Amino acid sequence: MTRGDRQTGGRGVTFDAASVAEVLGENGSYGSGYEVDAGLVLTSGHVVRNGDSRRDRAAKVRFMVEGADWVQAYVIWHDECLDAALLAVSTDRSFTSPVRYGELTGADPQHPAGCGVIGFPQVQATPHGREPMGVSGTVDASTLKFSSRYQIQLAPLERRSDWSGMSGAAVFCGPLLIAVVRSVPDCFHAARVNAVPVALLLRDASFRTALCGTGCESPRPGSVDPHSALRAPCGPECEVPALESVELQPLLEAPPRPGPRALTTPYEGGPSVSYLLHPRIRTVPFIGRGPEQHHLRKWADSPRPFDFMTVTGPMGAGKTRLAVELAQCLGDEWVTGFLRTEPPRASPPPALHPLTTSARPILLVIDYAETRPAWLRLVLRALGGYGRDRVPVRLLLLSRVAEPFHDEAMRQCEHAGLRADGDKTLRIGPLEPGDHDPTVSLSDAAHAFVRRLYGEDPLNFLFESAIYQHLPDRPPTDPFSLSLAACAAAITAFEGAASGRATPASPFEVVLAREERYWMRGAGVFGLSDDRETLELLRTLVVTQTLCGGRDVREAAAALRAGRSAHYRHWGDDQPRPDQLRPLHRLLRALYPSHDAEWGRLGPHALSAHLIESAEHDDPGLTRSILTAPGLSRDQRQAGLETLLLGASHRPRLTGLARHIADALGYGLPEWFTRGPEEPPFPGPDAAPPALLDPDIEPFGFTVEGPLDEPLPPDTSPNQPPDFREGPESPDDLGGLEW
Repeated sequence: MTRGDRQTGGRGVTFDAASVAEVLGENGSYGSGYEVDAGLVLTSGHVVRNGDSRRDRAAKVRFMVEGADWVQAYVIWHDECLDAALLAVSTDRSFTSPVRYGELTGADPQHPAGCGVIGFPQVQATPHGREPMGVSGTVDASTLKFSSRYQIQLAPLERRSDWSGMSGAAVFCGPLLIAVVRSVPDCFHAARVNAVPVALLLRDASFRTALCGTGCESPRPGSVDPHSALRAPCGPECEVPALESVELQPLLEAPPRPGPRALTTPYEGGPSVSYLLHPRIRTVPFIGRGPEQHHLRKWADSPRPFDFMTVTGPMGAGKTRLAVELAQCLGDEWVTGFLRTEPPRASPPPALHPLTTSARPILLVIDYAETRPAWLRLVLRALGGYGRDRVPVRLLLLSRVAEPFHDEAMRQCEHAGLRADGDKTLRIGPLEPGDHDPTVSLSDAAHAFVRRLYGEDPLNFLFESAIYQHLPDRPPTDPFSLSLAACAAAITAFEGAASGRATPASPFEVVLAREERYWMRGAGVFGLSDDRETLELLRTLVVTQTLCGGRDVREAAAALRAGRSAHYRHWGDDQPRPDQLRPLHRLLRALYPSHDAEWGRLGPHALSAHLIESAEHDDPGLTRSILTAPGLSRDQRQAGLETLLLGASHRPRLTGLARHIADALGYGLPEWFTRGPEEPPFPGPDAAPPALLDPDIEPFGFTVEGPLDEPLPPDTSPNQPPDFREGPESPDDLGGLEW
């Protein structure tokens, strides 16, 4: 099994098989472990301690990879009360993806959560060593009520001693790591194991410091822990991982995922700017909006069992960040999250049932709610059908339009039998100077980007002093443009302005030029050439990735072929052979990874809109060639049109392009677009005039190398790049390890 292969067990349990580890203590103690991040193995404390009180204890680790040897590891954190330990492995495993963490938040003993445990128990001992064993089971949140341990029901073994060696094994519910096996209770023969919840570990400041390398602090006595399930970290430079709800995970968007450490460490050039600009990452301090925060908190704390609120404002006004800050303020006493882009296909969707069985109050956020009416109907129908007599539920709708959409939501509530206050609409506009000092906010944001892009190098002060001369004289009045200007100033001070761009370059061009260097750094890792032709091809493929998405391997392969064909459509018979589709696929997946799909996208929308408009300006007809290519699914074409229409808020030229492509495809424009935004959007730092693109886009011609619904061809490049895979590489490779 190669590094990065992911296995799926029964009940939908997913884990990275190559991260499963055997752990051997210095005194002969033996157990299991799991690599939760690059070079960090989580295990049970007594496995490595075994009566030894020394702080500098060592251990040995062997991963579940064919031909793997024992490697040296050192204890960097342990807690005797929690009986858990974190080991640093003395080997380079920089291509390992961080694990996702979860906890049970429901109160439904009739429907316990399915889980899986994998480790190296005594029952699997052979003359050549222990073999791994995966066991499926169930776990009920009520087992935590009177203890600090989960009790996991498993298929019983003959003797309790048969479980020996399973201590430290990871417990997964779906894609979420929820606990670490600790012991087998005496009173249940061999049918149950006790496990330490990872939620307790993440709430320990010393564990967070060891895991993330950040100094995030524990809460003050009497205050709420600053780490909410929506995962907004406690500070702008803190990267504590998300703590997600197991029951609601199928409904909610996964937290944004950074690229692999090999591409994103400050010493290698730093992370993707697209990732840092995501509002859920909270790279920069929150600016202003004090009255809005107070209003939202008062709404959430009202005695109503159910209520919804619509927050309206132009793209870039900070609606998403405001929702993140609300979830941060509510803390772990609430279950909070953003609903996925697409609702469940089943009707009525059983995935919505956990909304009615939560033991904690719920805050659900629907971003771009005006584009997702199906989600709103399904959620309200589920809540109304089951009734709400347990915990409060709050539905926060983020929308660019106000009254028409809000009135429709009120009608849906009445139809579902839900009582809501119809006057709850919050409209946000530009930042007011009275709410904050614009100059200080811009400077603080720029220094925040320096810390995230270039680390805490003591020599950074030599460059940071130059940031001020690159900040705009008049700070922008919307949060996105302010963050973008701050990011561009930091990049210019440390790396110089965007080469090859007009002078002075706009913040968009500076940021995208830096993102191109990120692409080329990845191209080198994957054995691709670092010439101009590769850069231009990657630019087209990132545009394609942003437009079409890729929920699975087939959609990603179709998008890759569509983008490549569109890029070379003018070459005729001279276009190069498609010998490097597989490394390109791996590269795109590494540059913009996703927890929920085959790959992610460049974002936020304003940044991707600028890239699309720029690519269309350089190569008229490119976008149409991509979205009309054979092999794309209807959902991919519609997603591309929606991306164009959303981006038109910042790039009005995209409106004409979207209409032209919709006519070519025979698609109608959605209702949320035809009635238009309520007010003109904020102008971007270099907004284009609101003129339509030339509707007479030249005809597109291209050749198709093969059926677009086939898996990617084998890689024929001489140098195999590191394998970043997390999912099966082809539709025929969907099998998994049965628990």
